[in-house]
Amino acid sequence: MKLVYFSFIAIKLEKYRAKVHMCMQILTLFKPYLQLPEAASKEGVEGVEKKAEEEPEGEDKAKKKPVIDCPKPEPKKTLKEFQKEREKEKEEKAKEKEEKQKEKEEKEKEKKEKEKEKAKAEGSAAKEEPPPKEAVDKQKPVKEEPTKEEEKKKKKKKKIAKKEPPPVYRRLDWTFYPTLCEIYNWMDVIAEKCSKVVTKFEIGRSHEGRLIRGLKISFKTGNKAIFIESNIHAREWITSSAATCIVMELLFSKDPDVRRIAAGIDWYIVPVFNVDGFVFSQEKERLWRKSRRPLEEQENRESPECIGVDLNRNFNHQWGVIKNEPCTDQYGGSEAESEPEVKQLAQFIDTIPEDTLKIYIALHAAGQAVITPWAYTKEEQPKDHKELMEVAKAFVEAAYPRFRTKYIYGPAAEILKIGEFCGTSTDWAYGVKNIPISLGLELPGKGRYKPFELPTESILRVSIELLDGLVGMIKAVGELGFIEKIPEPPKKEIKPKYERPKKVPKKKEGEAEEKPKPKWVSKCITSLCPQINNKVEKIMEIMDFGFSKENGQLDWSYYPTLDEIYNWLDLIIRKWPNIVTGFDIGRSYEGRLIRGVRLCFKSNQKAIFIESNIHAREWITSAACTYLIFELLFSTDPDVRQMANRLDWWIVPVLNVDGFVYSHEKERLWRKSRRYVNPDCMGVDLNRNFEYQWGRIKHDPCSNQYGGSRPLSEPEVEHLTKFINSNIPEGTIKIYIALHAAAQAVLLPWTHTKELPLDYERLMYVAKAFVDAAYVRFCTKYRYGTSLNILKCGEYCGTSKDWAYGVKAIPIAFTIELPGRGRKSPFELPKKAILRVGLELVDGLIGMVDAIKALEII
Repeated sequence: MKLVYFSFIAIKLEKYRAKVHMCMQILTLFKPYLQLPEAASKEGVEGVEKKAEEEPEGEDKAKKKPVIDCPKPEPKKTLKEFQKEREKEKEEKAKEKEEKQKEKEEKEKEKKEKEKEKAKAEGSAAKEEPPPKEAVDKQKPVKEEPTKEEEKKKKKKKKIAKKEPPPVYRRLDWTFYPTLCEIYNWMDVIAEKCSKVVTKFEIGRSHEGRLIRGLKISFKTGNKAIFIESNIHAREWITSSAATCIVMELLFSKDPDVRRIAAGIDWYIVPVFNVDGFVFSQEKERLWRKSRRPLEEQENRESPECIGVDLNRNFNHQWGVIKNEPCTDQYGGSEAESEPEVKQLAQFIDTIPEDTLKIYIALHAAGQAVITPWAYTKEEQPKDHKELMEVAKAFVEAAYPRFRTKYIYGPAAEILKIGEFCGTSTDWAYGVKNIPISLGLELPGKGRYKPFELPTESILRVSIELLDGLVGMIKAVGELGFIEKIPEPPKKEIKPKYERPKKVPKKKEGEAEEKPKPKWVSKCITSLCPQINNKVEKIMEIMDFGFSKENGQLDWSYYPTLDEIYNWLDLIIRKWPNIVTGFDIGRSYEGRLIRGVRLCFKSNQKAIFIESNIHAREWITSAACTYLIFELLFSTDPDVRQMANRLDWWIVPVLNVDGFVYSHEKERLWRKSRRYVNPDCMGVDLNRNFEYQWGRIKHDPCSNQYGGSRPLSEPEVEHLTKFINSNIPEGTIKIYIALHAAAQAVLLPWTHTKELPLDYERLMYVAKAFVDAAYVRFCTKYRYGTSLNILKCGEYCGTSKDWAYGVKAIPIAFTIELPGRGRKSPFELPKKAILRVGLELVDGLIGMVDAIKALEII
């Protein structure tokens, strides 16, 4: 009986221990969310008591926090280390071969011995009783038992765990959005390479245990300082990319302005402040904004919407004036500085010597604005409101020239559409820390379908704009006396980089004098014909008056990029402001500016509007278009001068800017825009997206002629039509030209039907005048007629020419298809053909304008 009783007790104890073990596992899982009383820790099993004894009490408990660090990449090896590794590998391979050979020899010996034993056994059995054949056949092969050495080797293989390879981090080149670990690895490399100038610093750890890191850049001692924090909102990836690009420029740029601001102030830069949210937005939810701390004040803690705090509403300045619910994106926490990230930032800034920080910048997206204090009220203004507005204006003006990006500026509560809000870092920096210049810089993205998801192609553009703005801003701060004034560079005389042709000594009578050719003129241009040579010489003469190929002048011996075209436009706008005026139509889907110029030689003239490169691959159109501008400005030909004076010229060299850049950088024959239509198809034919007879002929989204989901669905087309409607007086435009390639034809309306337009005879008369005038110089025969009669692509709709003629009632609306027809690659005209096509276009337009004048349309 006693044995039965004790066995029963033992079973009960084992069950009790199992239950306790399960409870302990559950407690360890929920340990971050539970706080057990001290009495509970003393009760129970001995295992629980031991854990309670091991745990530290009081302040030591608070110090134990989760830690998440980025794995370090494999360090770079020297040549000697590589050689040693190779030698070791060779030795190991040789040992493996020897071991394998020994194993084979041992196995062969064992097999031979077994065969001998079997043969002996069979011989002795055969003498006694020979077994039947059927029984021998049915016998199964006996499994060979593994030897002791083989068993040891198998155990060793099981014990040796495979080591995970070290991570491979991408090198930052600002063509992609980097991860947190890639940013931190890049910071380590920068700090190592530039150790005399760059110092790493740590603000602290986030709620999930990630390190918040930054870099200090200091070229001189005794400087005042600027503090830049970015990515406080997780989804604003462009801010951390721009911040890292600023670091790169400050260290390695050769621009004299950048060098002066880099040396004139100390830089504290934190690329990613909301590290937990940033990682979560990259791994799980792209548009996540807040931190990642579960809210204790919320009853439903498991709800994903009620996780996190807006860190830019948690600073200790006017906190709680405007309250938000815990589940909203703007919830500012249970109290000021309740979040570890914000509290540690405040503590870190306290460590910077007093009166050192003079500028505080918070990088955000996508308001495209410079915001000043205050954010919590519209009624009050800070003491230094005038100075803050001056500095903000300086940033806006400096950021504009390069890419024509217009930032707005003013107090946060007035500029941003979200109304008043409190507890921001900029208000705290100005109001609590007394930093005189405290600004929030909202980077571009406004007006886009997905403002926080800027394409990777925009990273460098936004970063360079930010750098330009910072240069202007810091100069303004220096002029106001908050920091040491940034010196201006010494003015130098700009000399042409090419050599002028030397004077040739006069030759004897009877010998023909040869004019010296400029060195930069390529052989392919000079070999075309004497007429083109004369044009090249005239271009050279004009360039002698302050221009050169290196400082932005196009010479039409190559196909220029978008940046080169825009630089050239800026050049002629600066040199001839009384005649040339720049204008912006708007921004493309990827954020590029669509620019044009207006040439006005006389007031109160009727207008001509020319758009080109609506199809990306037709590079000859923008090249010929810029050459036309050049001739209108500089030609001394009386016919060209007469044509220039008869009209106001509105010219857009590149309309499809995104596709044009893509065709230059990646795919030469790309035609459409660069907006995703669906996950499988990219781009819309902008010349099928105008609001005239749209949708009569439908195309597959992946085809080259897909016209979009609705008329004016593409920003480029919408901006063009709005610009013409709102900026050019009604009835002023009498001629609309759409430059295309490569059908070598002048096309009349319509494209959607075979019916002839009302003014068919008049349009044919003007088209014939263009064709006849273009033929004379190089005997190039253009065809002319309605689009459906000339082109072989059938009916299509939604074109710019039909919209201009049918909606805007512009009397002369043509598509001029430049040469290329009949060639193997019609859209890839050789560079030597650019000047020829440009001259033909000018000749044709002279004849066309003369015919229009004869019809008394202008």
